[in-house]
Amino acid sequence: MIITSLPNSDRFEAGPPAPTENKVIMADTHDKYFYPEHRTPYLFVANFLNKGSYMLNRRQIEVSARQFYFLNANDTIEIRFSKADHLKTCLILFKEGFVEDCCPEARFPNLPLELNSTIRATISRLLQTHNRQDLDDALFELIAESRRLSDQASRRVQRVPAAKRTTKEELYRRLSEARDFMQDNASQNLTIEEIAGQVCLNKFHFHYNFKEVYNTTPHRYFTELKLQKAFKLLQTQQHSVTEVCFLLGFESPGSFSNLFKRRFKISPSQIPNFR
Repeated sequence: MIITSLPNSDRFEAGPPAPTENKVIMADTHDKYFYPEHRTPYLFVANFLNKGSYMLNRRQIEVSARQFYFLNANDTIEIRFSKADHLKTCLILFKEGFVEDCCPEARFPNLPLELNSTIRATISRLLQTHNRQDLDDALFELIAESRRLSDQASRRVQRVPAAKRTTKEELYRRLSEARDFMQDNASQNLTIEEIAGQVCLNKFHFHYNFKEVYNTTPHRYFTELKLQKAFKLLQTQQHSVTEVCFLLGFESPGSFSNLFKRRFKISPSQIPNFR
């Protein structure tokens, strides 16, 4: 079942009943929206435009267009869209036993997971599906990929050098938010201190933990984002090498060209003719 509006909070009593069939909600909202805290079935939560705010197990989270959460049965959630932003929200409620059939003894960590191309493509297919069996098949694929990503996130959490599990998870959430911030601002000339400040971490603490979790430094990661974006911009043939250099905040055309050639084994001026 595909629904195009969020649940009516005026009808809230003890929370929505357990679904007897899988439900896919893909809803556009432009106004503030609130839905009280309630226990959920297994639940997929994503936003495809601006960030949506929620209370997950009484902890405030924001779900950006680069992340999703996969809630376990009997987790609690409250929806708090406190701003009149345009949001495209995706909620998938799974009927009892469906997730367990795909992943026996499934337990998802309450961590942000990457809204990657596989997840996006599967959701796009879901929205074009009218046959129940095709819908269920796509949902099984969504669950399997979500489980893979949750296992990856759990392994990364273990790399965080902190004693308590709760501290590890909080630091991981902040590091994940920092990665999102870098991806959203690859055209800006940001310092590591500015990025660390965005997630309320000391720059040295941020640098050390980021390297432990992602096996690269924040500087190298941010530079890689810039170089990948530079490659795509040059492929459009709409900007000169110098324009791309300064659009992405590199210090000089010379240093940009050296970094670019070291990364792609080709100079930026050769890109328009590169196949």
